Parts: sequence; structure tokens; C-alpha cells
Amino acid sequence: MGHDRPEFIERFADYWAIEGASRIEGRIAAYLLLDDSAGVSAAAISEELGVSRGSVSTITRRQPRPHPPREYA
Repeated sequence: MGHDRPEFIERFADYWAIEGASRIEGRIAAYLLLDDSAGVSAAAISEELGVSRGSVSTITRRQPRPHPPREYA
């Protein structure tokens, strides 16, 4: 993780919390926003952010899922 990423994650979480959500949710959202891999596990997020896997699991289940692209004829 680059040295600017932790600062971005924390600042993003502050703004997220201003809107009424939890900071931990904001930290996880920021992490996922910055992650450019094909996928990341709850364990990886938990370890990187220093939060419980249960929190990661609960919060990521509440996040909207991307919809597959539609095919038009």
C-alpha cells in the first residue's frame, strides 16, 4: 500500500462519517475504491485496515453490487 493510501482512506472515512455512516464503513469503501485487483478477501481488508473480519463481512454485504452489463440486440 502506498504511503498516500492510508491518509486517503482515513480522510475518506471522515467525510463518509459526516454523511451519517460509520467511519469503518468509510474506511472499507475507500479501500475497495482504491483496490485495483480482480477481487479482495475479507481477511485481506481486515488485515490491511486492522478491523475485524466480521465487520468487513457485515459492511460489504450492505454495499451495492455491480450489475452485469446488458446485451442489446
